[in-house]
Amino acid sequence: MRVLKFNREKTMLRKFRVKNYKCFENDIEIDFTKVNEYKFNEQCITSNNLLKDIIIFGHNGSGKSNFGFAIFDIVMTLTDRHVEKQLYDELSFLNFNTDLPYAEFEYEFEFDSNIVKYIYRKKTPTIILAEEFSINGNILYKTDERSRNISGDLANLDAFSTIKQNYRWDIPFQRYITNNVSWEESSPVRKMMDFVNRMLWFRSLKENAYIGLKTEIVTLSQWIVDNDKVEDFQKFLKSYAGLDVQLQAAEIQGPIKQNFLLQVGKKKGIMFENVASTGTHALMVLFYWKQYIKDASFVFIDEFDAFYHFELSKQVVKMFIDIPDMQTIFTSHNTYLASNELMRPDCYLTLSKGELKSFKERTNRELREGNSLERLLRSGEFDD
Repeated sequence: MRVLKFNREKTMLRKFRVKNYKCFENDIEIDFTKVNEYKFNEQCITSNNLLKDIIIFGHNGSGKSNFGFAIFDIVMTLTDRHVEKQLYDELSFLNFNTDLPYAEFEYEFEFDSNIVKYIYRKKTPTIILAEEFSINGNILYKTDERSRNISGDLANLDAFSTIKQNYRWDIPFQRYITNNVSWEESSPVRKMMDFVNRMLWFRSLKENAYIGLKTEIVTLSQWIVDNDKVEDFQKFLKSYAGLDVQLQAAEIQGPIKQNFLLQVGKKKGIMFENVASTGTHALMVLFYWKQYIKDASFVFIDEFDAFYHFELSKQVVKMFIDIPDMQTIFTSHNTYLASNELMRPDCYLTLSKGELKSFKERTNRELREGNSLERLLRSGEFDD
C-alpha cells in the first residue's frame, strides 16, 4: 500500500476504548477531547482542540504497558508492520476474571471534518469475530463471523455482491475492502488505514523494541554508521545528555562485513556498545526513532525515561511537545515531570484500578498554574 504524507492538523485519534483485554476486565478509555480551559501550555493541545501530549503515571502492575499494547492491537490486526511478540500471546489475551469470550476494541478518529469509528471483537490475537465501521454515525458495514453476515451502507455498492462472494473471512474485512475496493485517497476508509500504518510504539530501553511504522529489525550502531549518522549521534548525545564522546565508524572484517561504532580515547578505541551505559543505549534508541518521527501519525513511548536523569526526561518530553500536532503518549514513574511548567493538569493522567483519569478529574481542588502538581501527586491528591 502506498504511504501518504499526513496533514496532522486534520488527522487525529479522538478516543480509544478496550474491554476484557489482559488486565482490563471492564471498559477503560482514553479521551483526547477532554480539553479544559487552561490558558497556559496550549502547545500541548492540537490545532483542532484535542489533547496532544499525555503522560500516564501509575504504580507497577497498574497496566500502563498493557494499555499501550491495547491501543496498538489495531496495527497487528490491519497491517504488516512489525509488532512485539507480547501481542501474539493467546494465554494472556483475554482477562482471566470473566467468561466473556472476546475482547472489544473501539477507535474513534478525526479525518478532516469526518468522525470515523472502528470497532472489532477478537477471540484471540488473530481471530476476529465482528467488525463495525461508521462515518459520522452512518454504518458503512457490520460483520458477524458466526452468521457470515455483512450489512450496512456498503451493501449499496454495485460491487458488493462480488465483494461478499470473494471474501473468505480469513482476514479482517476492513483490510480486505481497503485493498479490493477503489477508494479515493481522501476516503476515510483509506485514511484510517494510512493512519494505522504510521502508528509507532517503542520503549526507550537498551533493546529496540517497537510496534508499527516499519517492518525491519536493525542493529542500531550499524544503522548509524551505514546511514552516515555518526557525527549527528555524537552531537545528539552532547546536546541531550552532556556526553562528550568521540565516535567514529569502524568495520569488522570477515565473511560478512559489519559496520559498528567505535568510541575513541587517547590511547585506543573500543566498541561503543560495550562501554555505553544503559541510559546511553536508551538514548541511541531515541536517536534512531527521532529520524522517523516526521513520518509517524501517533506515538506511544513506554517506560520512556526508565534510565534517564530527571532533567533529560523533561528535555525529551519538550522535544515531542515542540512537534506540531503530533499526538504522543508517555508512560513514566518520574513525578518530577508532573509540573505546570512542562504541561497542564488535563495532560497528566493516572492509571489506577482499571481507570484512566486526568489530574483534573481526580480531584475537586481547583488546579491553577501556580500549583505544585508534583507535591500534590506525591501526597496522594490524585489517588482514588
